[in-house]
Amino acid sequence: MEFTFDEKKTIEIEGKKYICDSTDVNLIEGVSKHFPRILEIGEEFKKLQKQMISKIGNPKKAKEASEAFFAKNRELLTECQGFIHGTLGVEEYNEIFSGRRPNSVEHLKLCTYIFKKIMEDRAEILKEYADPPDLD
Repeated sequence: MEFTFDEKKTIEIEGKKYICDSTDVNLIEGVSKHFPRILEIGEEFKKLQKQMISKIGNPKKAKEASEAFFAKNRELLTECQGFIHGTLGVEEYNEIFSGRRPNSVEHLKLCTYIFKKIMEDRAEILKEYADPPDLD
């Protein structure tokens, strides 16, 4: 009898498969730290966008609101990059976004896709342990 490790789960992005192991300790840590922060920044970003639009009639306040909006957009992009680096890897991130301009919406959509996939895989794995097969 021989022991072999299970094949690593993959996630498909733009027609290419990337290893996305939902049991990896670093990935779990990254998901639990980065994704909630991404959601928080996303909410702050939406509020700042509304504020910016509401200040259009006042140039000074509009400039301040625009600067805050831009900074929050950059923060969202950076947090998403950290999430993707942690879940898929830096080289994989570079490959996925090669030739693409920085875009926080694309990053956010990809993070959400990865997060959902990881949570589906985790639920499947945990179900096996919660309802173990009969070994008799």
